[in-house]
Amino acid sequence: MKKRPRKGNEGVALMLVLMFVVLLAAIIVEFAYDAEVDASLTMNQGSDFEAYLAAKSAVAEGMALLAEDLVLFDENGNPVNQSASLTGQAADPQYDVGRADFSPDSWSLGTAFEQINEAERRTTVSDEYGKINLNALLQYNPETDELERNEPLIETLKVFFATRNETDGETEVDSILDWLDYNDDDNTEPNGAENDYYQGLENPYSCKNGPMDHIEELLLVQGFTPEMYYGDQTLDPPMLPLSETLTVHGAPSGAININSAADEVIAAVVDGWSTQGYTFNFSSGPPYLSWQTLQGEVQNTNNQADPNNPNGRRNRQNPNPGVNPDPSNPNGDPTTQWHPFITWSNCFRIFGDGRHDQTKVRIEAYVWRRPYEQDQSQYVTETWSPIQKQNMQAYLGDPGTDTDTAMDLLDIEQFRILDWRVIR
Repeated sequence: MKKRPRKGNEGVALMLVLMFVVLLAAIIVEFAYDAEVDASLTMNQGSDFEAYLAAKSAVAEGMALLAEDLVLFDENGNPVNQSASLTGQAADPQYDVGRADFSPDSWSLGTAFEQINEAERRTTVSDEYGKINLNALLQYNPETDELERNEPLIETLKVFFATRNETDGETEVDSILDWLDYNDDDNTEPNGAENDYYQGLENPYSCKNGPMDHIEELLLVQGFTPEMYYGDQTLDPPMLPLSETLTVHGAPSGAININSAADEVIAAVVDGWSTQGYTFNFSSGPPYLSWQTLQGEVQNTNNQADPNNPNGRRNRQNPNPGVNPDPSNPNGDPTTQWHPFITWSNCFRIFGDGRHDQTKVRIEAYVWRRPYEQDQSQYVTETWSPIQKQNMQAYLGDPGTDTDTAMDLLDIEQFRILDWRVIR
């Protein structure tokens, strides 16, 4: 006699089959999802690489734009026109103009996005000599091994912050000075802060006590907030980020390129230097084609010597004599009046933007552009081999030598990258 199967076995089997189907479907869906993610990551990596290469190419293009506008100095440290000098013509005054309203073809306008391989690139250049150099607020004196205050520049910065923040500017400048000075043993500025303040914060860190490496360090300095740093683009005129008016890569003496500086920077320089006995009469008006043209429009009513070089030490602001001496004091003359403005620049910020599909990469590079010297005889005599000397002499005597060939003959590093970073 056969036994009847128990009721419910069919249901259990069906449940097992359904569970197996569901599990298998989940595995398939997970596999398909992982495959899609991997494919997307691979594609993004490819896009990122293409955008990165485009950004690097844009930085190189920025250097090429600046190379075409390279400043040449004569034996007295005065800038002269590169193309005229290299072709044996009369040396015309040279200048850098970084403002679009002065020069429609200025390199400061950058370039529009253009195709490169499968990506696009864009170059934007700004002049760091057209900004207030925070690292020039204190000047090192090797004879005393001490830091000395650059009073005209300090007053300039106070005026700048007073106008921008509607304060007296004292707190901002004092805090920066204490951040820059070498140690905590000196006297703290009245409104500044030293290491004990920063170590007492909720998230403590050390006071820099040295030159700034990046302008963004201001966000670490007492009293500086993101709102102060990034400005307000909704105002009319807009309040620019501090990175557009302040720098740590400017002229070592603190001089400002009047042809590329923003109006608010020029106004601050005029007001700040006026407190030190200087008067300004901009009869010609920018752009200034040479420093000599600008020189006669600034008078020192106190007949002071160069405040950054009172003893005529030519090498104090320039560790490489003969390359770029102070154009207002090329011979180290202690009676020569120093000047708050210059008309040329050596350091620039280049934004190289690259994009591919939806991926965007920006490279921010600060580059030093080495100026030529018209008189290369000392350099040739002291450092070059006989073959190099012969080639250089042939170059100097051949007006038809082009710039690229001259660079090969000179064998000098034209650009040096001081700092750079990739932003994705």
